[in-house]
Amino acid sequence: MSLDISRMRQEMGRLSRERWGLEKELAGVLSRKFLLKGSLVQKYKACNKPGCRCTRGELHGPFCYLSVSQGGKTRMIFIKKQHWLRAKELSTNYRQWCVFWSKLTTNSAQTYH
Repeated sequence: MSLDISRMRQEMGRLSRERWGLEKELAGVLSRKFLLKGSLVQKYKACNKPGCRCTRGELHGPFCYLSVSQGGKTRMIFIKKQHWLRAKELSTNYRQWCVFWSKLTTNSAQTYH
């Protein structure tokens, strides 16, 4: 019985150290970055005006959009070209945050199970 308790204490200690590390890393990410939820996409479009190059297959673009789900529907929000790199960075930050959050909740489930 004492071996099981000893092993449990060791495992709890390991999980606590892991959680502390994850919380520290997550705090570092959140303290210096902003987040943007959604996926970034680039699209080409046709205006279909007579005589335009797009009627010959040379589409206009790329145009940058943020694809977000709201109320079960997908919305495409236009992003100006000059904001594209910043939006990409913020979207990456959000994905990193999601990974850290997933690890943290998995750790919590293991710790308190």
